[in-house]
Amino acid sequence: EYCPNCGKRYVRDTYAPEDRAEDFFAGRLPGPMPSHIKRCRGCGSNHWTGRSCDDCGQPLHDTVISFGDGLEECILRPAFEHAVEADACLSLGSTMSIGPSNQVV
Repeated sequence: EYCPNCGKRYVRDTYAPEDRAEDFFAGRLPGPMPSHIKRCRGCGSNHWTGRSCDDCGQPLHDTVISFGDGLEECILRPAFEHAVEADACLSLGSTMSIGPSNQVV
């Protein structure tokens, strides 16, 4: 998880179960939708975890990358930097038509 407001990052030491946002979006769960569930404009999923930042109190965002989402600069920049220094690069599970993995090699 990370805080989009202040940038603080969190690593969970326990499994966090799915929050069932997709079931709310599809109308499979009755009742009011939890306030932290919001549809992402990029991929249509919910990235808000329902937890708040210890430093600034703002809502935390998950680090799951779904199709249509972009990679954070703190992940993408080192990938390009390491690729320049590497003797070989592997891109697994890709047809090499999806960026940015097709741009790293």
